Amino acid sequence: MGFNCQPVDELAEYPIQHILQRMNAVMPAHTPAVVVEAVLGAEPRPKVKVSGAFKIYCEEIVAGELAGKSPAQRERWKNVKKRAINSFINVVGDKPIVNITRDDGRAFYKFWLAKLVNKSAKDPDPHPCAIVWSEICGCFMTRTSLIVKTRLPAR
Repeated sequence: MGFNCQPVDELAEYPIQHILQRMNAVMPAHTPAVVVEAVLGAEPRPKVKVSGAFKIYCEEIVAGELAGKSPAQRERWKNVKKRAINSFINVVGDKPIVNITRDDGRAFYKFWLAKLVNKSAKDPDPHPCAIVWSEICGCFMTRTSLIVKTRLPAR
Protein backbone atom coordinates (compact mmCIF):
# COMPACT_ATOMS: atom_id res chain seq x y z
CA MET A 1 0.00 0.00 0.00
CA GLY A 2 2.69 2.46 0.99
CA PHE A 3 1.32 4.47 3.90
CA ASN A 4 2.10 5.38 7.48
CA CYS A 5 -0.69 4.79 9.96
CA GLN A 6 -1.86 8.30 10.86
CA PRO A 7 -5.03 9.59 12.48
CA VAL A 8 -7.39 11.63 10.31
CA ASP A 9 -6.50 14.93 12.01
CA GLU A 10 -2.88 14.48 10.90
CA LEU A 11 -3.92 13.41 7.40
CA ALA A 12 -5.95 16.60 7.04
CA GLU A 13 -2.66 18.54 7.01
CA TYR A 14 -1.43 16.74 3.89
CA PRO A 15 -1.95 18.06 0.35
CA ILE A 16 -5.14 16.85 -1.33
CA GLN A 17 -3.06 14.73 -3.76
CA HIS A 18 -1.79 12.74 -0.79
CA ILE A 19 -5.30 12.10 0.49
CA LEU A 20 -6.51 11.12 -2.99
CA GLN A 21 -3.58 8.73 -3.30
CA ARG A 22 -4.72 7.02 -0.09
CA MET A 23 -8.34 6.89 -1.26
CA ASN A 24 -7.37 5.39 -4.62
CA ALA A 25 -5.25 2.74 -2.88
CA VAL A 26 -8.22 1.41 -0.91
CA MET A 27 -10.86 1.70 -3.66
CA PRO A 28 -10.78 -1.97 -4.73
CA ALA A 29 -13.74 -3.80 -3.18
CA HIS A 30 -11.50 -6.61 -1.90
CA THR A 31 -9.53 -4.25 0.38
CA PRO A 32 -10.07 -5.42 3.98
CA ALA A 33 -11.98 -2.96 6.18
CA VAL A 34 -9.16 -2.81 8.71
CA VAL A 35 -6.75 -1.68 5.97
CA VAL A 36 -9.22 0.93 4.69
CA GLU A 37 -9.63 2.31 8.21
CA ALA A 38 -5.87 2.42 8.81
CA VAL A 39 -5.07 4.06 5.46
CA LEU A 40 -7.85 6.66 5.73
CA GLY A 41 -7.06 7.57 9.33
CA ALA A 42 -10.12 6.09 11.04
CA GLU A 43 -7.96 4.04 13.38
CA PRO A 44 -6.15 5.93 16.13
CA ARG A 45 -2.41 5.43 16.22
CA PRO A 46 -1.64 2.67 18.75
CA LYS A 47 0.16 3.88 21.88
CA VAL A 48 2.24 0.79 22.64
CA LYS A 49 5.20 1.61 24.86
CA VAL A 50 8.70 0.34 24.11
CA SER A 51 8.41 -2.36 26.80
CA GLY A 52 5.05 -3.49 25.39
CA ALA A 53 6.47 -3.56 21.87
CA PHE A 54 9.10 -6.03 23.03
CA LYS A 55 6.42 -8.32 24.47
CA ILE A 56 4.47 -8.19 21.18
CA TYR A 57 7.70 -8.70 19.22
CA CYS A 58 8.46 -11.89 21.18
CA GLU A 59 4.95 -13.31 21.38
CA GLU A 60 3.66 -12.47 17.91
CA ILE A 61 6.32 -11.31 15.47
CA VAL A 62 9.14 -13.80 16.11
CA ALA A 63 7.19 -16.53 17.91
CA GLY A 64 7.98 -18.98 15.10
CA GLU A 65 11.69 -18.28 15.38
CA LEU A 66 11.56 -18.95 19.12
CA ALA A 67 9.48 -22.13 18.80
CA GLY A 68 12.43 -24.20 17.60
CA LYS A 69 14.71 -23.15 20.45
CA SER A 70 15.24 -24.93 23.74
CA PRO A 71 14.23 -23.03 26.90
CA ALA A 72 17.89 -22.14 27.53
CA GLN A 73 18.33 -20.88 23.96
CA ARG A 74 15.12 -18.81 24.22
CA GLU A 75 16.33 -17.27 27.46
CA ARG A 76 19.73 -16.33 25.95
CA TRP A 77 18.01 -14.93 22.85
CA LYS A 78 15.62 -12.86 24.96
CA ASN A 79 18.39 -11.59 27.24
CA VAL A 80 20.27 -10.05 24.30
CA LYS A 81 17.08 -8.35 23.14
CA LYS A 82 16.09 -7.26 26.66
CA ARG A 83 19.48 -5.62 27.10
CA ALA A 84 18.87 -3.47 24.03
CA ILE A 85 15.32 -2.58 25.09
CA ASN A 86 16.32 -1.81 28.67
CA SER A 87 19.21 0.34 27.47
CA PHE A 88 16.87 2.34 25.27
CA ILE A 89 14.36 2.74 28.11
CA ASN A 90 17.13 3.86 30.48
CA VAL A 91 18.31 6.51 28.02
CA VAL A 92 15.02 7.74 26.53
CA GLY A 93 12.26 6.35 28.74
CA ASP A 94 9.46 3.84 28.24
CA LYS A 95 7.52 6.04 25.87
CA PRO A 96 4.98 5.08 23.21
CA ILE A 97 6.96 3.69 20.31
CA VAL A 98 5.19 5.98 17.83
CA ASN A 99 6.43 9.00 19.81
CA ILE A 100 10.09 8.11 19.42
CA THR A 101 11.85 10.99 17.74
CA ARG A 102 15.05 11.48 15.82
CA ASP A 103 16.44 13.19 18.93
CA ASP A 104 15.70 10.02 20.92
CA GLY A 105 17.64 8.03 18.35
CA ARG A 106 20.54 10.45 18.58
CA ALA A 107 20.54 10.25 22.38
CA PHE A 108 20.63 6.45 22.19
CA TYR A 109 23.42 6.57 19.61
CA LYS A 110 25.46 8.98 21.76
CA PHE A 111 24.94 6.75 24.80
CA TRP A 112 26.42 3.76 22.96
CA LEU A 113 29.12 5.84 21.30
CA ALA A 114 30.31 7.00 24.73
CA LYS A 115 30.35 3.38 25.93
CA LEU A 116 32.32 2.34 22.86
CA VAL A 117 34.89 5.12 23.29
CA ASN A 118 35.32 4.39 27.00
CA LYS A 119 35.07 0.61 26.65
CA SER A 120 37.09 -1.56 28.95
CA ALA A 121 37.78 -5.23 28.29
CA LYS A 122 35.00 -6.32 30.66
CA ASP A 123 32.29 -4.16 29.04
CA PRO A 124 29.94 -5.82 26.57
CA ASP A 125 30.15 -4.74 22.94
CA PRO A 126 27.59 -1.99 22.30
CA HIS A 127 27.13 -2.76 18.60
CA PRO A 128 24.68 -5.65 19.09
CA CYS A 129 22.39 -3.46 21.22
CA ALA A 130 22.10 -0.82 18.54
CA ILE A 131 21.48 -3.43 15.85
CA VAL A 132 18.95 -5.32 17.98
CA TRP A 133 17.07 -2.13 18.90
CA SER A 134 16.82 -1.16 15.23
CA GLU A 135 15.59 -4.65 14.29
CA ILE A 136 12.94 -4.81 17.03
CA CYS A 137 11.64 -1.30 16.39
CA GLY A 138 11.52 -1.77 12.61
CA CYS A 139 9.80 -5.17 12.78
CA PHE A 140 7.27 -3.94 15.32
CA MET A 141 6.38 -0.81 13.34
CA THR A 142 6.04 -2.73 10.07
CA ARG A 143 4.16 -5.74 11.38
CA THR A 144 1.66 -3.88 13.56
CA SER A 145 0.29 -1.67 10.78
CA LEU A 146 2.00 1.42 12.10
CA ILE A 147 3.45 1.28 8.64
CA VAL A 148 1.05 -0.17 6.08
CA LYS A 149 3.53 -1.93 3.76
CA THR A 150 5.58 1.08 2.58
CA ARG A 151 5.89 4.78 3.36
CA LEU A 152 4.41 7.91 1.86
CA PRO A 153 6.80 10.54 0.54
CA ALA A 154 7.63 13.34 2.98
CA ARG A 155 5.18 16.21 3.26
